[in-house]
Amino acid sequence: MPTPVDDWVTHGLPLNPLQNGYSYEIGDTSMTTSMDSGIEKKRNRYTKGYDTISAQYLLTSAEWALLVSLFKTDTKYGTLVFAWPNPSNTSLRWNVRFINAPKAAPAGPDFMATVNMKVIP
Repeated sequence: MPTPVDDWVTHGLPLNPLQNGYSYEIGDTSMTTSMDSGIEKKRNRYTKGYDTISAQYLLTSAEWALLVSLFKTDTKYGTLVFAWPNPSNTSLRWNVRFINAPKAAPAGPDFMATVNMKVIP
Protein backbone atom coordinates (compact mmCIF):
# COMPACT_ATOMS: atom_id res chain seq x y z
CA MET A 1 0.00 0.00 0.00
CA PRO A 2 1.41 3.41 -0.93
CA THR A 3 2.15 5.86 1.85
CA PRO A 4 -0.07 8.94 1.71
CA VAL A 5 1.74 12.22 1.12
CA ASP A 6 -0.74 14.35 3.04
CA ASP A 7 -3.97 14.22 5.00
CA TRP A 8 -7.19 15.97 3.89
CA VAL A 9 -8.04 17.14 7.42
CA THR A 10 -4.60 18.33 8.51
CA HIS A 11 -4.46 20.24 5.23
CA GLY A 12 -7.34 22.31 6.64
CA LEU A 13 -10.22 20.99 4.53
CA PRO A 14 -13.73 20.18 5.87
CA LEU A 15 -14.24 16.81 7.53
CA ASN A 16 -17.56 15.75 5.98
CA PRO A 17 -18.83 16.14 2.41
CA LEU A 18 -22.38 17.30 1.72
CA GLN A 19 -24.77 14.40 2.21
CA ASN A 20 -26.61 14.85 -1.10
CA GLY A 21 -23.33 15.16 -3.03
CA TYR A 22 -21.61 12.01 -1.75
CA SER A 23 -21.51 8.66 -3.51
CA TYR A 24 -19.42 5.51 -3.12
CA GLU A 25 -19.27 2.98 -5.93
CA ILE A 26 -17.83 -0.52 -5.53
CA GLY A 27 -15.39 -1.37 -8.31
CA ASP A 28 -16.75 -3.77 -10.93
CA THR A 29 -14.35 -6.58 -11.79
CA SER A 30 -16.74 -8.65 -13.88
CA MET A 31 -16.93 -9.23 -17.60
CA THR A 32 -20.04 -10.36 -19.46
CA THR A 33 -19.86 -12.38 -22.65
CA SER A 34 -22.95 -13.02 -24.76
CA MET A 35 -23.56 -16.57 -25.96
CA ASP A 36 -25.14 -17.79 -29.21
CA SER A 37 -28.00 -19.15 -27.15
CA GLY A 38 -28.95 -19.11 -23.50
CA ILE A 39 -27.87 -16.85 -20.71
CA GLU A 40 -24.72 -14.75 -21.05
CA LYS A 41 -21.55 -15.82 -19.24
CA LYS A 42 -20.24 -13.62 -16.44
CA ARG A 43 -16.78 -13.98 -14.91
CA ASN A 44 -14.11 -11.97 -13.12
CA ARG A 45 -11.87 -9.91 -15.37
CA TYR A 46 -9.63 -8.76 -12.52
CA THR A 47 -8.96 -9.95 -9.00
CA LYS A 48 -9.26 -6.47 -7.43
CA GLY A 49 -11.51 -3.60 -8.44
CA TYR A 50 -11.01 -0.01 -7.37
CA ASP A 51 -13.85 1.63 -5.50
CA THR A 52 -14.61 5.23 -6.44
CA ILE A 53 -15.87 8.17 -4.41
CA SER A 54 -17.55 11.35 -5.55
CA ALA A 55 -17.91 14.06 -2.91
CA GLN A 56 -19.20 17.64 -2.91
CA TYR A 57 -18.16 20.33 -0.46
CA LEU A 58 -19.30 23.88 0.13
CA LEU A 59 -15.94 25.65 0.45
CA THR A 60 -14.90 29.18 1.27
CA SER A 61 -12.42 30.79 -1.13
CA ALA A 62 -9.62 30.03 1.37
CA GLU A 63 -10.64 26.35 1.56
CA TRP A 64 -10.84 26.18 -2.25
CA ALA A 65 -7.27 27.51 -2.41
CA LEU A 66 -6.20 24.77 0.04
CA LEU A 67 -7.86 22.10 -2.13
CA VAL A 68 -6.12 23.43 -5.24
CA SER A 69 -2.82 23.38 -3.35
CA LEU A 70 -3.43 19.79 -2.21
CA PHE A 71 -4.13 18.76 -5.81
CA LYS A 72 -1.38 20.69 -7.60
CA THR A 73 1.46 20.70 -5.09
CA ASP A 74 1.07 17.95 -2.49
CA THR A 75 -0.32 15.20 -4.75
CA LYS A 76 1.52 16.47 -7.86
CA TYR A 77 -1.62 17.00 -9.93
CA GLY A 78 -3.32 13.93 -8.51
CA THR A 79 -0.55 11.40 -9.11
CA LEU A 80 0.17 10.73 -5.41
CA VAL A 81 -1.99 9.13 -2.72
CA PHE A 82 -3.39 11.11 0.22
CA ALA A 83 -5.44 10.23 3.31
CA TRP A 84 -9.15 11.13 3.20
CA PRO A 85 -11.59 10.82 6.16
CA ASN A 86 -14.22 8.10 5.97
CA PRO A 87 -17.57 9.98 6.21
CA SER A 88 -19.10 7.14 8.28
CA ASN A 89 -16.29 7.23 10.85
CA THR A 90 -14.10 10.31 10.54
CA SER A 91 -11.43 8.88 12.85
CA LEU A 92 -10.64 6.39 10.03
CA ARG A 93 -8.78 7.39 6.87
CA TRP A 94 -8.93 5.92 3.39
CA ASN A 95 -5.92 6.17 1.09
CA VAL A 96 -7.21 7.76 -2.11
CA ARG A 97 -5.97 9.31 -5.33
CA PHE A 98 -7.70 11.98 -7.41
CA ILE A 99 -9.35 10.58 -10.57
CA ASN A 100 -9.40 14.04 -12.15
CA ALA A 101 -8.90 17.64 -11.13
CA PRO A 102 -11.37 19.03 -8.55
CA LYS A 103 -14.12 21.20 -10.06
CA ALA A 104 -15.84 24.19 -8.50
CA ALA A 105 -18.79 26.43 -9.29
CA PRO A 106 -19.70 29.68 -7.52
CA ALA A 107 -22.31 29.32 -4.77
CA GLY A 108 -22.86 32.83 -3.46
CA PRO A 109 -19.64 33.98 -1.79
CA ASP A 110 -18.47 30.34 -1.57
CA PHE A 111 -17.70 27.51 -4.00
CA MET A 112 -19.48 24.19 -4.59
CA ALA A 113 -16.54 21.84 -5.17
CA THR A 114 -16.73 18.31 -6.58
CA VAL A 115 -13.93 15.82 -5.96
CA ASN A 116 -13.67 12.38 -7.62
CA MET A 117 -11.32 9.88 -6.00
CA LYS A 118 -10.23 6.25 -6.30
CA VAL A 119 -9.74 4.22 -3.11
CA ILE A 120 -6.27 2.66 -3.11
CA PRO A 121 -6.16 -0.71 -1.29
